[in-house]
Amino acid sequence: VDERAFATNTYGQELEDLGLYRAARAEYRMARSVEPDYGPANEGFERTDAEVRVLDLISDADQELRAKDFARALELFDEALALTRL
Repeated sequence: VDERAFATNTYGQELEDLGLYRAARAEYRMARSVEPDYGPANEGFERTDAEVRVLDLISDADQELRAKDFARALELFDEALALTRL
């Protein structure tokens, strides 16, 4: 394994452990660009990409709550719950 891919992946893991999914996803993406077949980076990217989508859905649901569209907010929360891997 390329040392840069390994180091970048390790940093991505640390960020992911802190719940910094967007930053972790960027590190995993960088590790993948250095070594596209590096399994841990690919797996980390997939995990954090899903969690970033969850965060986006929760943000959208929050906006719907503020707009008092409770049914739509619930749909978005349900979608986020189905998607999260945590």
